[in-house]
Amino acid sequence: MTIRTGGLTLAAMLVFSGLAVGQGAPGRFQRPAPPPLPPAVASGKAIFAQNCSFCHGADAEGQSGPDLTSSPVVAADVNGNAIGQVVLNGRPGTAMPAFKFTPAQIQNIAAFLHFQTYAAMKQKGGRKGVVPADLQTGNAAAGKAFFNGAGGCSACHSPTGDLAGVATRLQGLGLEMSFLSVPRDTVSLGPPPVGRGGSGRGGRGGPPPAGAIAKVTVTLPSGQTFQGDLVYQDDFTIAMVDAAGYYHSWPKSQVKSDVNAPGEAHAALLSKYTDADIHNLMAYLQTLTGPAQPEPAPSDPPAPSAAVLALNPGVTTSVLLHPPTSSWPTYHGDYSGRRHSSLTQINSSNVNQLGVAWKFAATGRISASPLVVDGVLYISVPNNIWAVDARTGHMIWHYTAPPNEGSTIGNRGVAMYKNWLYFEIPDGHLVSLNAKDGSLRWIKEIVDYHLGYWTSTSPLVIGDHVIVGASGDFDNVQSLLRAVDPVTGDTQWDWHATPPAGTPNTATGGNTWMTGTYDPTLNLLYWGTGNPTPVLEGKTRPGNNLYTCSIVAINPDTGKLVWGFQASPHDTHDWDAAEVPVLVDGTFNGQPRKMLMQASRNGYFFVLDRTNGKSLLTTPFGPVNWASGVAKDGSPIPNPEKEPTPDGRLLAPAEGGLANYRSPSFDPQTGLFVVNSTPSYGIYFNKPADGTFGWAGGDYGVFGSGVLEALDYQTGQPRWKHAWPGGSSSGVLTTDSGLTFVTDSSGNFIALNTSDGKILWHSAVGTGSSASPMTYDLDGRQYVVSSFGSDVVAWALSN
Repeated sequence: MTIRTGGLTLAAMLVFSGLAVGQGAPGRFQRPAPPPLPPAVASGKAIFAQNCSFCHGADAEGQSGPDLTSSPVVAADVNGNAIGQVVLNGRPGTAMPAFKFTPAQIQNIAAFLHFQTYAAMKQKGGRKGVVPADLQTGNAAAGKAFFNGAGGCSACHSPTGDLAGVATRLQGLGLEMSFLSVPRDTVSLGPPPVGRGGSGRGGRGGPPPAGAIAKVTVTLPSGQTFQGDLVYQDDFTIAMVDAAGYYHSWPKSQVKSDVNAPGEAHAALLSKYTDADIHNLMAYLQTLTGPAQPEPAPSDPPAPSAAVLALNPGVTTSVLLHPPTSSWPTYHGDYSGRRHSSLTQINSSNVNQLGVAWKFAATGRISASPLVVDGVLYISVPNNIWAVDARTGHMIWHYTAPPNEGSTIGNRGVAMYKNWLYFEIPDGHLVSLNAKDGSLRWIKEIVDYHLGYWTSTSPLVIGDHVIVGASGDFDNVQSLLRAVDPVTGDTQWDWHATPPAGTPNTATGGNTWMTGTYDPTLNLLYWGTGNPTPVLEGKTRPGNNLYTCSIVAINPDTGKLVWGFQASPHDTHDWDAAEVPVLVDGTFNGQPRKMLMQASRNGYFFVLDRTNGKSLLTTPFGPVNWASGVAKDGSPIPNPEKEPTPDGRLLAPAEGGLANYRSPSFDPQTGLFVVNSTPSYGIYFNKPADGTFGWAGGDYGVFGSGVLEALDYQTGQPRWKHAWPGGSSSGVLTTDSGLTFVTDSSGNFIALNTSDGKILWHSAVGTGSSASPMTYDLDGRQYVVSSFGSDVVAWALSN
């Protein structure tokens, strides 16, 4: 028998998979190379590997997601229609996101899955397939009578409505499984178990039958009601998507919920069916052929009503200016960059009672702080964003960017305005998504990554501007800071720290790496810029190389420079001044000041008057030997004897810097600037043969350690230090309850007393962190969240 699937015969598939009978080996210890895959299968395999393999495995035999080679929907799908529905729509309430693939891409994915399915069937001891002919044993007339009578099917389904043409869409085992039971995640039984095979051995695929989605009405203590589709519930939490498509969740103990789950009617019949009933019903359903109901043409969703926007405002200007404690709406938590929270529920007297509230496993190393808005947490790594319930860690949706070849050095996070997300992907583009479902709004190019740019910065939203930047120092490229329109993505202004590449006797570089800060009263945007290029060769770029290694203040409405302060004039050691410019209002030497503070990579702690950029304090906060002093304007004076040479120069700090991307925190109650530092030494080399492009030399670290320092901003001197045995690359969080949270490199998440650095509590997670912790409260419960490798963990006090 020949079965056609995805344009290939079964016989052809078996030949291509190397399973044909009589295939020999040319030598005793050799196997013949497998023949090339058919083009459609090869293309589908590549798409699957990029977008699906992290859940379903490279061979589609399951990992954290179901085994697709044993899915009856895949096996029975004639032309990819059912597979296409799952791919395009996702499966709400599960880890399956929606993908915006073209019809040709879907057909190729289907071809690959069919190829894998039949290859798996031929494995010795593998699960054997059921073909449609095996199930054609019933009586259609008896099945129709059962449908309209004892089965009660006609109460919800119609052969001319939701079941019109069902046998054209589904055949064989896929059709039978669909009427026997709707997918588990659409009824009130909670999410499917996680693990190989998904919801049971072999898993289930495909969208739920029409009318199978469970409906829920949730009533709050105030009497306000919400209605929508049930997407998740367990003993503690209930979640739904309302009619406008917005996600909501509540603790079950605080609300009343009424669930109407049509799928339970299917489950109730399982104990009543006879095998004859099943076969007769199957025979009847197979008579319902013909064209399926036409799918509506894709269109933009209607604009939300005022009532919907009132319930789901997203990130408004008010939220950005005055973030509620239930949110963390920007990379730093607020515009100041202080990474400090007013929350006090977790304090020194009860911090030892913290326990893990939930854990979420992403894919890839996380170096970003998540956002929290309206009870949803947004996590990112290069090319990927996950929306997660901030109460439970339950995934709501997952977006994967189109395949690209940009550098995946890291991703610092997402930005949000209204109900729109903004996210840089590695190939120089800015992506905007609808926050409620992860659907794509637009993709706009920021820079041409082929020139050597990296795009990894978390954008910053100010009014009707989305500020984005580009990075990179392996090539001589001009820096870029850009404002784009949040609605269209169109460029509003560009600012460059350096002249265009190729300008004689000038530096390139000065790129942006970290997210800046903003003073709404002064209407000034503050950003740190990177090192000049060529990096370790300064002779071709004489002078100070403004505005590289600088802190700059820019008018966010015009993109015009207001002032600049250079932390490392004529840098030849890769000491970006891209570290967070922290904004603090307070007194300095007895006078009220609007200050900007930065623990810079070059080893100096700077305090500036942020109204004009004038220096108030410049002092080292660790070992520094590259400067001969400090100029009147507060900039260190480079010692020319410490420039890289052919025989090498010993420098402190090493290239990684005394500080780096890890965020500091400022505690206004103690006046302490808390930063994870890395006292270090390195040897720097440069010679004519190294050229004048990119790095243009080499450096080697010879010593490094880790110290958590609490600096008194009035003097820049440490009030206390805590040395890490193995160092730390984590950022810092402080709270009004007097706690400091940080992670060491051994994977211990630690709470210290901010005033004196005493350790009060720790939790051994097992791996270090490249991210910065954050905190929020929901339903009167404070959560502290940080990332470890590819995992996100939330701690809270026991209920």
